[in-house]
Amino acid sequence: MTPEDIKNAFAAVSAIAAIATCIGVIYKVREHYIEKARSRPNFTFLKFGFERPTATSALSSTTEILDWNAAKILGNLINIGLRPAKNVRIVIMIFKKINRTTWETTLFPTTIADDIQPNMEWEIESPPFEIINPAIFKEIDSKDYCNPGFYIFIGTAYDDATTHKHHKQQSWLRWRGIHNRIISSNFIAASEEEKKNLLKDLLILQEYL
Repeated sequence: MTPEDIKNAFAAVSAIAAIATCIGVIYKVREHYIEKARSRPNFTFLKFGFERPTATSALSSTTEILDWNAAKILGNLINIGLRPAKNVRIVIMIFKKINRTTWETTLFPTTIADDIQPNMEWEIESPPFEIINPAIFKEIDSKDYCNPGFYIFIGTAYDDATTHKHHKQQSWLRWRGIHNRIISSNFIAASEEEKKNLLKDLLILQEYL
């Protein structure tokens, strides 16, 4: 091997080492940003459903619902991320389909003054409202009455208290309605198809996405 060959070999080894160093730096930077993204505030929506006005009898432990058509939406917002969230804004929206192209929309916006720390659970509720039109509520006594229910959208927007980056999250739910004189108290997850239809029909949702 000539001195020129040795020189070229050393140059090649140096180039490979430099490339390996660059790859290592890129990998570490990538891992840093991935870990940073994983550590962001991250909310989960838990136990959302109806709460109705009730009274407990003084002579027994039984609880009586005072008004079957009155309710508020109640649930918990939990920060399962590793950093606190600040400037938390929440909206609960109810969408009732009136006909094929018309929706009745009700909004309940609210804010949280405190930062939500990791693992902190916050109770969220709407003001009381009437589940269905009072004029037709008496019809539920009929065995033939059926109410298909409505959709509930829960959106939250907040800032990462460390990076100040803005984030939004949503939950898409459906109230089961009234069937066989039974008023459902539970919400179920809306399907992907239902979500697509809501987004197509309701432009108001775009600002919360």
